[in-house]
Amino acid sequence: NYGSVDGSKCDRTDGWKRIVADWDDPTAGDVGCRVHQDVNGYACETTKSLEFDLAEGRQAYCLCVEGSVSIADVDGSTKTLDRHDAAELYGPLKLTFTPQGDTPVHCLMYEMAASGQSGRRDAE
Repeated sequence: NYGSVDGSKCDRTDGWKRIVADWDDPTAGDVGCRVHQDVNGYACETTKSLEFDLAEGRQAYCLCVEGSVSIADVDGSTKTLDRHDAAELYGPLKLTFTPQGDTPVHCLMYEMAASGQSGRRDAE
């Protein structure tokens, strides 16, 4: 049983809230859902720019649930995700997520070990 937790909007407002973690990760702290996989899940709802560091050897899948967000890397490359768009990302990346327009953006991100066998490679 993986369990569940009732989160609050303030937990994910203007920051990445860790919502899923590896059962064996000692740095996970008070994460509501732990799984027996090398994966971390995050949620955010924001009107401010947020940063996310994706380490070497890691990959992530990002889903824009609501709103529109621009994702920029320090090398200057930028992708924009609108509602229900997703991206596959490969580290190392230092990303800045910037909401577009007047409405908050709501994103989900799942980060895991890069397998080297995945498909799209939207950013690397």
